[in-house]
Amino acid sequence: IAQQFANVSLIATTSILKVFWKEIAEAQERHDEARVRRLYRVVSRGLFFAGAWLSCLLIPYTQEILRWTLGGGYEGAWLCVALLLLYPVHQSMGQIGGTYLYATGETGPYTRLGLATMGVSLPTAYLLLASPSARIPGAGLGAIGLAIKMVVLQAVSVNLQAYVIARKQGWPYQVGYQIIGLGALLSLGVLCKW
Repeated sequence: IAQQFANVSLIATTSILKVFWKEIAEAQERHDEARVRRLYRVVSRGLFFAGAWLSCLLIPYTQEILRWTLGGGYEGAWLCVALLLLYPVHQSMGQIGGTYLYATGETGPYTRLGLATMGVSLPTAYLLLASPSARIPGAGLGAIGLAIKMVVLQAVSVNLQAYVIARKQGWPYQVGYQIIGLGALLSLGVLCKW
C-alpha cells in the first residue's frame, strides 16, 4: 500500500531526471558553476518537498487507508505503513544525487557510497530483525524493523551523497531544510486530520 502511494511522488522524479541530467551535463561542460548549483539545489529541494508533502499528508490517515483498502484486520500495520510512506521523501533526492554524479562524471564516489550503504544494510537488517534469543541477538522488530532500516539508511546515505556533492563543488552542505520541512509538513498533516 505504501509503495503504491510512493509511486505517485516518484512520477515527478522520473519525469525530471532526463532533463536534469542534460542540463547539468551541459552547464558542467560550459563551466557554469552557478547554473549547476542552482539546478541541483532547486530540483533536489523541490522534489524533496513534493515527496514530503504527499507523505506527510497521508501519514496521519494510515489506519483509515489500511481499513479502506485492505480491511480492518490490517489496521495494526499502520506504523509500518506510516514509516514506509517516508521512504519516497529521500528516494527522489537519491535519484537526483545519483543523476548529478553521473552527469558530472563522478561515478567513483557514487559507487563507493552505494557499496558502503550495501555493506551497512545487511548487518543492520539482521540486528533489527533477528530474534533476541538468537545466537547473535537482534531486536526482533519484524516488519517495523525493516521499515525503520529502509527509511533511516536511505536518509543517511542520501545525505552522505549530498554531502559529497557539496564538498566536491565547494558548496555549503545544508540539511536543515529537510528537518524543518519534514517536521512542519508532518505537523500540518496531523493538524489537517485533527
